[in-house]
Amino acid sequence: MKTNDDMTDKSTRLKTQEARKALAPFTSFRAPAVTDDIWDMLHGLLRDVHPILYDVLSSNKDLTKSNRRICVLLALGFRAGEIGRLMSLSPQSLANMKRHINGILFGDRNAASLPYNMMRIDLEISRTAHQTAIIDGLYCSEAKKVDEC
Repeated sequence: MKTNDDMTDKSTRLKTQEARKALAPFTSFRAPAVTDDIWDMLHGLLRDVHPILYDVLSSNKDLTKSNRRICVLLALGFRAGEIGRLMSLSPQSLANMKRHINGILFGDRNAASLPYNMMRIDLEISRTAHQTAIIDGLYCSEAKKVDEC
């Protein structure tokens, strides 16, 4: 029997595959620039797949549009080479930008740890919400014994 998590993971994979297909014409050498409509679609996908991360990125005023776009692509599983081609960045420029973003968001000046740090946001907040729900459930079940819940 498939759980909700299995279906969510499959839905996420399908959405990411759709994003890759939409971006395919833009990944070749001498490709046209990615349109704002495509960027809007990718931001919407991130909002659907990683809503907490999306909120963190959207609310941070220190991030530029390019910084956010790099984060969106990283969160959706794009590799450095793909991101570089999509955004017309050299490997060194992309590494410098990732280092800068990681410093802004996490105080970590390591380019390689940015994807891990971004995914950790969703995991930690989801875990905290789950623990809170369990604790609330325990309090509620205790309160039911005395008809308070």
